[in-house]
Order: sequence, then C-alpha cells, then structure tokens
Amino acid sequence: MYNAVAELCIWTLGSYWQIRSYALYILLVTMMLERWTAGLLLLLVGMFTNGLDIPTGSSSGLFCVAKSDPDKLEDGLNWACGQGQADCTPIQQGQGCYLPNTLVNHASYAYNDYYQRMQSVGGTCDFDGTAKTTTIDPSYGSCKFAGR
Repeated sequence: MYNAVAELCIWTLGSYWQIRSYALYILLVTMMLERWTAGLLLLLVGMFTNGLDIPTGSSSGLFCVAKSDPDKLEDGLNWACGQGQADCTPIQQGQGCYLPNTLVNHASYAYNDYYQRMQSVGGTCDFDGTAKTTTIDPSYGSCKFAGR
C-alpha cells in the first residue's frame, strides 16, 4: 500500500510539473509568435511603402526653401548657383526639377542644395532673408530635394 501511495504522489507531482512546463512552453511560443507577427507586420508595411513616392507632408530632414519675395530671389538664386557652388543642373531646362518654371521653385532647389552641402561648414539658410528652413519635404515627382 505504501508503494502505491508513493507512486501516486510521484506520478501526481510529475504530472503537475509536466503541466507547468507545458504551460510555460505555450507561453513562450505565444510570445515568440506575437513578436514574429509584429515583426512580419512591420516588414510587410516597409515592403509595401518603401520606394513608393507617397507624399507624407513631413520628413525627418531639414530643408531650406525660398520665401515668396521676387525682388531678392533672383539675386539669391544667382549667388547660390554661382559663388555658393550649388548644383543647379536639375533646374535647367529639360531637367527633372525645371518644372514648374518659377523663380520660387528654382530658388528653393538651389538654396536647399547649397544649404545641404555647406551647413556642416557654417553655411546658413538665409539668403538675405529670402529663405527659411522647414521639415516639410519640398520634393515632388522625380525632383528630389536632399535633406538632413
């Protein structure tokens, strides 16, 4: 009788630990699946949005754009593309940032190119008061503005 009671106790304790182990296993698998599912969801979101030209209206970058002051914009544009050494090739006729062919658009591109190139060595986004910084990405279509 003693052996039967001892075996029953051992079996009961063993079953108890098996159940606890199984419950722990289920908990761990569930946690792994939740993380995997969350990771998969992030991956899928990244796959379906990365590379698409979706205007978000904001960016983590900082851009330099022209204000609407036609009297001084031409001087600022000429300085940026000349002495300021901005790459103004994209705003030349037939290039990706030429249209819309406006002084504000061309100045914004030139100002931003200068600002991105020269900011690390003290270049500013002022251009005699005709420019301002913004976190809103001014890129459009195939015309991409660099941003930091």
